[in-house]
Amino acid sequence: MAWVPGRQRRDCPLSKLKLILNKITGEKFLPISLEIRTLFEEKIYTDRLMQGGAEAILEKGIRENGYAALYAQLCNYLCEERIAFKPIVLNTLQTIFREILHLDITSATRAKRLIGCICVISEFYNTNLLPSKILFNDVAARLLLEKTDQSLEALCILFTRVWSKVCEYKPTKASLQDYLRALAVIQKDINVNITSRTRFLMLDIIEKAIA
Repeated sequence: MAWVPGRQRRDCPLSKLKLILNKITGEKFLPISLEIRTLFEEKIYTDRLMQGGAEAILEKGIRENGYAALYAQLCNYLCEERIAFKPIVLNTLQTIFREILHLDITSATRAKRLIGCICVISEFYNTNLLPSKILFNDVAARLLLEKTDQSLEALCILFTRVWSKVCEYKPTKASLQDYLRALAVIQKDINVNITSRTRFLMLDIIEKAIA
């Protein structure tokens, strides 16, 4: 059969996955997730294809962070069906997060992608896909260390979204308290170059622990 331009793209299972992902809503989640699971079972089974599948789902979640919980739930569902997918999707998420941190800090794209990625990371933690060790020692630690408006806002969003789950366990609640104390120091430090808006965001999250 003669090669037809575009045939490979249309026939590619990853292209089909992206088309299916465009249909995800809260109401359609169950049938869409079943359709995606079937696609994974039949056509997305090699490490390379699973890597591409993980990237497609995560990038969709980052761009549409209002649906971050749905995309995390989808990944959790796929991980339950295929154990090999879990390390792939977690490594991919960590890689994307670190790549975002290396973007130009003045870029609006960087700011938008960072917030989107933090929303996805938060929901991965809430669905028990992301270990607390990674949440605190990798994600939160890097955001705190950067000490910019972008990173501190992202850190406040992170803690707000995972607050309930983190506070369920003494060890994670203790880790949260350690970070809140660090935020309190930064919030009061006039030598840290951040906006008043960021200081108020930090104050809100600090006062939440007191309430």
